[in-house]
Amino acid sequence: MRLLILTLTFALSIAVLLPQHGYSQNSCSQAIKRKVEEIERTNTPKVGKKYLVQFANDPALHTLRFDGVLERNGQLLVEFSQVEWNKRTTIYRVPEKDLVQWRNPEKKKGVLSNALEFSLDQLSYSFIMADLMFKPFKKLAQNERSVEVVGNWATSRQIGQKLADQLSWFDGMMISMGFLRPDKTRVVVGSRPLLFPSLVGPFSLRFPSFNIWSLPSPRPVIALKPIFWKTSLTKDESILYHERTHSLLHRTYNESAYINRNSALQEALADFTAAHLRNSPEIAPDKNGALRNIETREAQFLGDNSVRNDLLDVKRDSYHENSMIISNILWRMRSTIGAENTSLIYKPLIDSLNSYRDSYDAILKKEGRESEDALQKFAYDVEYTLSIILKQSKTWNRPEIVEALVKDISREFDISFQRIDSLSARVTASDKNYDYVDSLNMFQTIYVTASGLTGFVVQSAFIAWFTGIPIF
Repeated sequence: MRLLILTLTFALSIAVLLPQHGYSQNSCSQAIKRKVEEIERTNTPKVGKKYLVQFANDPALHTLRFDGVLERNGQLLVEFSQVEWNKRTTIYRVPEKDLVQWRNPEKKKGVLSNALEFSLDQLSYSFIMADLMFKPFKKLAQNERSVEVVGNWATSRQIGQKLADQLSWFDGMMISMGFLRPDKTRVVVGSRPLLFPSLVGPFSLRFPSFNIWSLPSPRPVIALKPIFWKTSLTKDESILYHERTHSLLHRTYNESAYINRNSALQEALADFTAAHLRNSPEIAPDKNGALRNIETREAQFLGDNSVRNDLLDVKRDSYHENSMIISNILWRMRSTIGAENTSLIYKPLIDSLNSYRDSYDAILKKEGRESEDALQKFAYDVEYTLSIILKQSKTWNRPEIVEALVKDISREFDISFQRIDSLSARVTASDKNYDYVDSLNMFQTIYVTASGLTGFVVQSAFIAWFTGIPIF
């Protein structure tokens, strides 16, 4: 019976992790008929069904009901409608040339699904914290008394020293660009799981944590854990630099800074920084391809390949993959102005992304464009990033080549360059200070400690129940 429950628990873990009135005229011309057939073949539209729609030169994403295709004055129109909260219906008759793309909207998760996912996330987090807090580690290497690399007893010191040396080089490059690093950091090298797969993968803890075997020195942690049984990620240079970028950004800027509040932008910066300093757009490359490639905007995970070709490819809760749109913009900027110039403007550009965001949000609110929808907010993040690059490029050498790049990217994502140009001139800098403040977050400290204790108790109780050994 216990073996059956254990098997079901494993299967559930795998299942939770894996990815979630109109008319058309009969007398239309052959060209319109072919267009209708093309739309039907491409999108398999059904009258009365809702679709995610983007119009030309606008990052706004609309969820609209498809009502049909019609001809008016020799022009093909696609008709949509939207029922507002007050039951008022808005009709959209869009010329075919102004309809950029439309496709089936992503299904939103139900309340029960969200509750289950939240519970499992919290349980998984507690297990991670229990591992970091209570597991004894072997010290593998230590450089400059700022970076300590630890792992299990089978991990070689050679691997630990290599990671420590790579991190020292990376930190030096980032410090030369103006970023700050934590005084102390613990890098935990994961090992191949014996029974259960690792469902977490590599991560960087935002707040310091402690290990009972090395008290009393809480410190930021970079945990190089495998994904399932894939241990190559635990020794990958690009993954190490990606995770280190997270800790450096949180050490350089405070928690109210925009780049520390926005998950997709944070992931884009982490990917781009690793790619920039390695001079390669691939994150975690191997013989089967890279985990992410910010040049091609391709990602693969467990054989599931995905590409972010446009704004409608964005998925909820997939901020690593979504971030490739923004990291690709940064990579193309680097290709345009050169690696050396990119290093010079990188920190000021991130400063500007923090400083101008409040002004941009105020403009969206004034225009009635503010939204709480995750997909729409990301589309505006792309527009905002392009606007700030264009604004900052006015102070760089040869700003005209950056302007040409922004125009190309705007056309690619069907965002009006005129609007981006206008936004770059309209946004104003905030007088807030976004520099890092060294202060103890008591709530976060209690939360992290309580999570670790919870994970330790739950795992101990499960082992006691499964083995019949009276631990308590």
